[in-house]
Amino acid sequence: MVVVDILDTLYLYKSQMELQGLNSGLLDNVRVIKIGGRLHVGNVITRLSFGEPVVREKEAFGIVKSILDVGDKIVSLVLGFDKLLFVINSRTEALSIVNIVLGYTGNPKGIGYYFINTELLEKNTPNILPLLEEVATTVVEIRKKGKSFFLNVKKSINSEIDGVEVKL
Repeated sequence: MVVVDILDTLYLYKSQMELQGLNSGLLDNVRVIKIGGRLHVGNVITRLSFGEPVVREKEAFGIVKSILDVGDKIVSLVLGFDKLLFVINSRTEALSIVNIVLGYTGNPKGIGYYFINTELLEKNTPNILPLLEEVATTVVEIRKKGKSFFLNVKKSINSEIDGVEVKL
């Protein structure tokens, strides 16, 4: 497994786990590709400065691809992807980032999970979310209603889970 940590999102998640009394020790040895940020969590295998979003995303995915080429199947967790999309300046940049993601869709050597704050995207770049959902093989939404959480499979190529909603 490799975590692509954009702007210290992994640190935020680890801190929230610890505040809830959960064991965050499993994050100490996970391989991490850091894009921007300054707070160290996990086994950082490479660090990229946060600059041109499209360039950084290409570099990060290039590193993930090199890991895929060397080893067995890999799971990549992309944290803070919404922050990357928050700073884009044009529709062209947005489409370029979606196209990078599309390039990894269906890769038999790996699976990627993107954790996205949809509220942030809808306010800043409202047209990008439908494009991301279009290239994704599965889209899962987690909602809070009262004190309960619900996991809703909005879209899946697996017809057995498509449309399923589960109370967590």
